[in-house]
Amino acid sequence: MEEDEFVKRYNLDASVLGDLIQRYKLNVSVLGDRNREILHVPSNDQSQEQETITKIWQQKRALAQHVYLEESQFGELRAIKQVHWRDVKRDLRELQVMRRVTEEHVFFVQFLGWFSTPDYISFAMEYCSLGDVSQCFQDPVPEVMARNICGQLLEGLEKLHEMGITHRDIKPQNVMVVQKDPIWVKIGDFGISKCVIEGETKTDLRTRAGTEGYKAPEVLQLLDEDKEDSSYTCAVDIWSLGCFLYYILTKTTPFQTYSMLRDYCRGRVEFPETSLTDRRVSRSGRQFIKNLMALHPHERPQASKDLVSDWDITEESQTPETDSLQGTSREVIRLGKRPEYVTDQPSININGNAPLYIQPQPNSSNVDDEMNYQSSELWIMMKDNDADIGRIRSLLESGANPNKFRDGHTALHNAAERGSTRGMELLITYGANVRLKTRSYQETALHLVTYNSDISKLRSLLKQRADVDAQNADGDTTLHLAILRFCTTEAMELLLSNGASTEIKGRNGYTPLQYAISLDLEDKARLLLDHSASPNAQDKRGRTPLHQAIVSDKLTLAFIKRLVEAGANIDQKDKSKRSPLYEAVKCNRRDIMHYLIDSGASREIGSSGMQRRLQWVQFWRDLPWPFGG
Repeated sequence: MEEDEFVKRYNLDASVLGDLIQRYKLNVSVLGDRNREILHVPSNDQSQEQETITKIWQQKRALAQHVYLEESQFGELRAIKQVHWRDVKRDLRELQVMRRVTEEHVFFVQFLGWFSTPDYISFAMEYCSLGDVSQCFQDPVPEVMARNICGQLLEGLEKLHEMGITHRDIKPQNVMVVQKDPIWVKIGDFGISKCVIEGETKTDLRTRAGTEGYKAPEVLQLLDEDKEDSSYTCAVDIWSLGCFLYYILTKTTPFQTYSMLRDYCRGRVEFPETSLTDRRVSRSGRQFIKNLMALHPHERPQASKDLVSDWDITEESQTPETDSLQGTSREVIRLGKRPEYVTDQPSININGNAPLYIQPQPNSSNVDDEMNYQSSELWIMMKDNDADIGRIRSLLESGANPNKFRDGHTALHNAAERGSTRGMELLITYGANVRLKTRSYQETALHLVTYNSDISKLRSLLKQRADVDAQNADGDTTLHLAILRFCTTEAMELLLSNGASTEIKGRNGYTPLQYAISLDLEDKARLLLDHSASPNAQDKRGRTPLHQAIVSDKLTLAFIKRLVEAGANIDQKDKSKRSPLYEAVKCNRRDIMHYLIDSGASREIGSSGMQRRLQWVQFWRDLPWPFGG
């Protein structure tokens, strides 16, 4: 839907929504139960050109009513919120707020864009796999963690309030956990947030919005001063934050009923500290929460990232549970800072919105998937290098699924091994998953293109972010196979430039360097050394590249010298206690014996027979010409 039509159809304010409509519209088309998204991103090379990336999003499961989880063929996850067109004006406030906060991606759940269908407008949101605070932490959290979370939320609220935005619904279900250890949280769900400064107009907050147990007294009109004026300020967020902290520390709200809060406001009961005391919350922590929950809004502190420094946890007050915060620095804990985002999961980032996590591989069972007619025809056609591209496209448009397995292979596996480059690229455009492995030998499409030494297919798959370091059943990566199956070093150079690891061990425990040496391929071994391959990696027998190169009768002394220059340990012994010099003596490679000794190798090689042979060689070398030398 074009911008003018969007604004005209729903009688919207184009000046307010123009940027939202243009900047965040996603290029999405619906393919049955899947959505195809086209992105134009900067090329990986240094050129100014853009490359086109196609993502196929598959609906995974419902997260809430009208909200579901989508996953791309790259393993990227996002949440989709569907709003019927008749209700779209009701949700514009949330979109306007999200448009303003989306640049502050550290503090708030991100709005990734929108797209339309005949019945709905769909909003794409960042997905936090750990869920909200109430889901992630089933038990009360340690006080140190609560304070750290508090510091992050205060910093986020400070940003919101500076923008004139009041959230109005701070509660555990609206605080999402991005990372658990060290803790990192984000504020989400701006459905009832209000921007009190819109353009040049200042508006009052009057609606009794929020969640029971977290609403401030002035929202419920429980304070005498609010009888004549029922409006309130962003101080309601500070009260809700106090209730939130009370809950995560005790797993109960401070005022569980309306009457309990009313009695507190009228001075009939004291602040309920007992639950906090029972959880051994420090005196400073209890006072901090009471300050946030001051009855009168003007007595509550303003949101500030430095405010959490007033919450001083002494060593005596810390519970044993604080030991679970391994990896969190004392400075982060003391000030409640948000940690740097670190994950051990391999990830890639195509559009700058969210990391794309590598999805788990499917069950290795050889049982065939159920296929409809279109999928079956597609699977067969992709074995033919001359298959009609128009027919392939027609099948895909008709609902053929390129990720269905037959005989342990998908249509993409067939195309990678036997089909055409164009056909393979078309499958990827329609959602073929480049990371799926065959069920028989655990090969990805990237492995399979090496059978025919097809550099064009290799290049195409790498552009689609295929997993360059995936291992097959033998442990070999595509780099291992390129060493074996490509005549030149072009494929290796392409893989290395795309980040292929030189240290993954494949069959026999060989790294790519060891594999190239075992095949007597000196030019390929040199290329790997030029890309910082380790010259001291050991195979299953403890043998290093230097051991292997000496045993070979094809590799030159110049290459031996290159290994040593790269840092090869000339005295490294294998599991049989044999050094490189031992191997040189055993193979009678006199030039290498002389070079190793001249380079400082130990002459103690652990075998009396080999020791005598070495001494004899050295004796003849030391004789003057024409007898020795």
